[in-house]
This record gives sequence, structure tokens and C-alpha cells, in this order.
Amino acid sequence: MAIDYSQLADFVREELQQFLHVIQHADDESTWRAAVERLWATVNRVEALSYAPGEEQWNALPESQRWGYLRLESYVGTALHELRQSQHTVW
Repeated sequence: MAIDYSQLADFVREELQQFLHVIQHADDESTWRAAVERLWATVNRVEALSYAPGEEQWNALPESQRWGYLRLESYVGTALHELRQSQHTVW
């Protein structure tokens, strides 16, 4: 079964957007912590599927999937950055 990188990228983007919205508007620690835990779960789930394709696999991917992979890596990187930043936030 082939990995749909575009679909995974869209999923991570949506989770990241939801996380950022909650973090900006959280009015209690439990809401904030739940958002952090949810984004960590997303990153952990996707990282297991987002291995870098080998050169042969990369060349066989349609262009949309190549862009999907690049978007996925970008969103996962942004999510990890935001999660690290959230560790420095004190309630």
C-alpha cells in the first residue's frame, strides 16, 4: 500500500492549525495540555509513516506526491518546533 503523502500533509496541517488556534485561545492549563498531547500524538503517528523514500521510489512518485512529501516534512518540522516552544510556556 502506497503512502499518500499529500493526504498525510493535509492531516498534519489541519492538526497544526487546530493546535495553534487552541494555544492562542486556551484559557486553562488542561486545554493547553490536551492540545500539546494531541499534536504530539499526531507527530508520532505520522513520523512512523513519513520515512524518506529512496531514490527509486522518489522517481516513481507522481509530482503531486513529491510535493506532498515535502509539505509533510515541513509541517512535521513546524509541529516539532511549536511543541518545543510549548515546553517553555509556563502557566
